[in-house]
Amino acid sequence: MKLSPSQFTRVVNSLDKGTFEVRRCPGAKRGEKMVVLK
Repeated sequence: MKLSPSQFTRVVNSLDKGTFEVRRCPGAKRGEKMVVLK
């Protein structure tokens, strides 16, 4: 899903940090991140 940096930040801030974590995408363009279920 393509999100702007501000949209991504808003989504990440609303997630439960005990359940999800943010990681950099392997082999992705600079600055691309993904949300991963722990």
